[in-house]
Amino acid sequence: MPDPNRLSLSRLIQAWTHAPGAWFFDLDGTLIDIADHPDAVRVPKRLLTVLTRLAAVGHPRLAVVSGRALDNLGRLADWPPALALVGNHGGEYAVDGRRWRETLPPVAEQAMNRWRQALTESIRRMPGVFLEDKGLSLTVHVRQAHPSDLPRLARLLQELEADSAALAVRKARAAWEIRPREGPTKAQAIHTLLTLWNQAEPGAIFGDDWTDEDGFRAFPHALTVIVGPRRPTEARYRLASPRVLRAMLEALLTYGYR
Repeated sequence: MPDPNRLSLSRLIQAWTHAPGAWFFDLDGTLIDIADHPDAVRVPKRLLTVLTRLAAVGHPRLAVVSGRALDNLGRLADWPPALALVGNHGGEYAVDGRRWRETLPPVAEQAMNRWRQALTESIRRMPGVFLEDKGLSLTVHVRQAHPSDLPRLARLLQELEADSAALAVRKARAAWEIRPREGPTKAQAIHTLLTLWNQAEPGAIFGDDWTDEDGFRAFPHALTVIVGPRRPTEARYRLASPRVLRAMLEALLTYGYR
């Protein structure tokens, strides 16, 4: 994978003013800083102000596509009504005053229940490991785990995955995601919103995690931006941190506001 170029403000303004497609943002590690525990994150008030003003323009449309459950997203902040929210990597939607949720196939739901029970029992003996139950998916957080527990946890996840054709384990930043093998993915979520909004291509996609790579790959002609430390990626551009992205979005209010 080629090393992405650093995203300049002029390139961002060009995309904002000339590309009509919607803009899609991951949340944790992209718009906001990652915390040691998912419940410890903070959404800056200034970010909400900037998103409110940018979303009020109407073109391009704005959406947050997160791995968090939709209810969890709603508890984090008073999001602007014009901002579309997608939870569970595309399993849940809140768009233009409507809410809907995908359903798990029965075989996937049964497997999810088994995994939930097995992981809950095993993680009790692993201090610092946290299981986030998002209904349609599970996330095993290991940011505070003891290094000696990680091989044992990895073996458990491999055994569970080998025993189930319905669920898959995907590596994320300091976490493992357990989701239905057939999706949804963030790329599918972007497709869903583009169809809803009668758009052919996204204007921009911003993300930091391995779970964002689906969107980068699916839309190679969009302004795709990886946020955070350097790593292999399909994104065409990079930014150093969520703080830098927030500053550049605020600059759009001055230099690229239509």
